[in-house]
Amino acid sequence: MRRIARWQYWLAAGGWGALVALLVQSMPALGALSGSAMSAVVYGFVVASFLFHAVIARWRFADIGYDPDDALVVMVPVANLWVFYRCLAQGTPNEDLHNKRVEKWQRAYGPEKVGAVSAVTRGGKVWLTALPVFLPAAMVSGLAYGGANDLVVRFLDWIRHGDPDTLESTTQGISGAAAFLVLFALIQLARRQSVTRASWIPALLAIPLGLVGLALWLRGSRDLGMAVLSLPYEALDLAWSSFVGGSLAFLWLAMGDRLAKGDSLSDAWSKTMDLARTRWLDVVAIHGGAQSAIWIGLQVLLPGIHYAITYSFADLAALFHPERPAYAWSTDVARGIRSRVFLTQFLAFTPYLLPSLGIAALTCGLDPNAWVTAFMDPTTAPWYQHAIEGTLWMLSAALIKLSLAELYRDRVALLTTPAPVAAPAAAPDTKNPFAAPTEVRG
Repeated sequence: MRRIARWQYWLAAGGWGALVALLVQSMPALGALSGSAMSAVVYGFVVASFLFHAVIARWRFADIGYDPDDALVVMVPVANLWVFYRCLAQGTPNEDLHNKRVEKWQRAYGPEKVGAVSAVTRGGKVWLTALPVFLPAAMVSGLAYGGANDLVVRFLDWIRHGDPDTLESTTQGISGAAAFLVLFALIQLARRQSVTRASWIPALLAIPLGLVGLALWLRGSRDLGMAVLSLPYEALDLAWSSFVGGSLAFLWLAMGDRLAKGDSLSDAWSKTMDLARTRWLDVVAIHGGAQSAIWIGLQVLLPGIHYAITYSFADLAALFHPERPAYAWSTDVARGIRSRVFLTQFLAFTPYLLPSLGIAALTCGLDPNAWVTAFMDPTTAPWYQHAIEGTLWMLSAALIKLSLAELYRDRVALLTTPAPVAAPAAAPDTKNPFAAPTEVRG
């Protein structure tokens, strides 16, 4: 891996700071854009700048001799302070110290056996084998998602023109249900050592219901029209990714595991249905909890990306290692390979990105403002476009999960294999070679 000295890191960090200053100086010019377009530009710049810092921090960590994968924590804004300190606190060590540090983290994490490209390739082969099952499931999910989006459009129209008394009572009812589910989640948290994973499932509705209730509370504010518009869609996406996404994640992972072990498609389906009796709800609960954590992280921008990487193996842990705490085990599995996980997810996401951009080009043309408007205002897209994109996303999610499963199997094999125990050193021979042999009598 490339290595850069401290002064080179200083130079790159200074260039990063200059870009930030340039963005601040250009804010008046950006003011000519619409609010949604300016938000998209600023968001894209922030993500790009943090990724840039992650790259140069990886090179600097490699120069110091620390695990370069730790540099990816810059996706959590506060963690940048720790990264800056670690990169600037010391110069390049001598080769002996550098090699000792590298040997230490490589011994802890093991050599790279399955890389991102290899994981996506292997996962893609399983994905193609299972496509006769995955495609109908994704299409049904996509059609239902398109219908759900149409219901959201009708719900928004009802908010604007509905009976005030009915709206008020609905607001109170949904807000009360959300508050009850938050209280339920707190009770579950207090009893987390004794409750089952499936018992957490009702708590997954707390945030979606809260978002719908908030949209109803804000319905009379003209200045918050975009917020009222987006909140029901966020509620739908979070609930959909938790329940439908969790159910399909179980299907992708359970069938993919059987197919990877050489089972036929029919045998894999039969064994997956048998396993669903004991593990399906557990996977849904753990998957939904991870989605909620990611959504909360995305509200403050980049931590959601970090959570998406850290908890990427949580549903795999719930399915294949139910005796382990899913989130803690996922964190342990991801530690040391976070960059590999990020790249794997990005590569497996590409087959969704390209057709999705093509669909957007057909519906929005080449007008950038139309693209931003379509992104910020989902009501502008017809239901069948949401259905097509939902189908493509679920197929892409299957590829992502199967690719991550390849990393997971390789990583778990390393973490669960006992380290070889060195043979004890032979005791020094202190016997007097000139002494007469001693007779031992039985």
